[in-house]
Amino acid sequence: MEVHYKREMKHNYLIVEPDEGNKPGYEARMLLNNAVEGLLRFHIKYMDERQSYYYDITSMQPLGRILQNRFIDRGEICQLLIQLHVALRRMEEYLLSEDGLLLDPDYIYVEPEGFRTGLCLVPGMAGNFPDRLSRLLQYLMKKVDHRDKECVVLAYGLYQESLKENFSVEDLMKLVQREGRTVEASAPATPATDFDPHWEQGGGIDASGRQRQSWDEGGDRAAGGAGPGERERRFETGENAGEPGVKWAEAREGEAQKTGTSVPLLLRLVLKQLVVISLIAVGAPAFLWFIKGPSAVGRFRLLWLVLPAAALVLTAVGDIVYVVFGKRTAGEAPREMNGKALPSRWEIPEEEPEEEPEEEAGRQEPEAEEEFQTTLLAGRAESGLVRRLEPREEKMEDILIPYFPFIIGKHEELVDYVLNRSTVSRLHVRIDREGEEYRITDLNSTNGTMVGGRLLEANETAGICTGDEICIADLYFTFR
Repeated sequence: MEVHYKREMKHNYLIVEPDEGNKPGYEARMLLNNAVEGLLRFHIKYMDERQSYYYDITSMQPLGRILQNRFIDRGEICQLLIQLHVALRRMEEYLLSEDGLLLDPDYIYVEPEGFRTGLCLVPGMAGNFPDRLSRLLQYLMKKVDHRDKECVVLAYGLYQESLKENFSVEDLMKLVQREGRTVEASAPATPATDFDPHWEQGGGIDASGRQRQSWDEGGDRAAGGAGPGERERRFETGENAGEPGVKWAEAREGEAQKTGTSVPLLLRLVLKQLVVISLIAVGAPAFLWFIKGPSAVGRFRLLWLVLPAAALVLTAVGDIVYVVFGKRTAGEAPREMNGKALPSRWEIPEEEPEEEPEEEAGRQEPEAEEEFQTTLLAGRAESGLVRRLEPREEKMEDILIPYFPFIIGKHEELVDYVLNRSTVSRLHVRIDREGEEYRITDLNSTNGTMVGGRLLEANETAGICTGDEICIADLYFTFR
């Protein structure tokens, strides 16, 4: 079996050329005429009396690439197995053999947002499905964060279950069922009106064994970002601390917690004046009554008018001084420090050295080279000259490439440099170094990558040298 990739118009295809003697039979016709849930869309092309199977992988990434630089969590493991279970159930309805499924991580395609999976089924291909599934679970076990004990226990348990004789996917689903609460928390819910009948896989298994839907095809992908569950997780863990509005929202919440109320500053000052006047007007006569008796209260009745007026003037002056010199103003918008919004009550520590303003995610200034070199000592450093992509547009900044591999795209959590353009794919290109040679790989991008005026095929790798022109979608750069 030979596998390669091709770009046609705005679609990218994984092309499988089966071995001689492969007899697809009715399976090929069944896949051609039906959209089977969980399987990649499929069509056949013939050349020189040999057939090739084309699988549409547009806007998807192989599982191996997704997990190349990060761990897999419990929710994603459960979602992957749930979607596999759904696909197997649908394949049974169409009398398709599970032995034709490619379970290699490089051929399991995933949407970066939502972790929805598309499996590749090769018609008529012989193989041992249990062995392939066991190898996949062994791979996942190596991709978990070993500091997450619960995730380790789940992955190890699934792999051990797959080593048993005559195990089935149903046995694995029993273990996944115990993680139902975790899966529900990690998978965003989708309103019933947005349900896509072509994708029923979801966030858990109910008591009857049916799948619960957790997302539709277009909902989260159209939003261009992480799903609601992911956004809540990032907010709770502080990963969104640099996003506009989040700091100010947190500060306003902290302000309300400190004061115990959300009453405006001006109203609080007025209330304080009334409390002070009331205490003096009532407290002073009561105290004099207790000390000197009732007759003393009448002798000093003029004093009860002077004291509240004096207290009113003094507290008003004090409030003015506090507002002006204490840098507090009623209704004041949040101040800024180093480009970040701060609430009105936050003090700017004078002893801290001034920091440079944080740039947009992925932006890297040339003068920040020393900072990058310090980070690179942790293990990703490459000795020698820091390479860069020099843009043709004057308003754009150079893209520094201080380490390899270096991924460029617009998915903030999966790339090394965020190129936030609508024409750029979530994972667009990867730049590697092999000895003294540099290579660039198109990561199944939608609008493609050109090197020296030649459009690369999907997932194609090409060598690059200093001075080569590289086009990422519609953005031109020179490799320096």
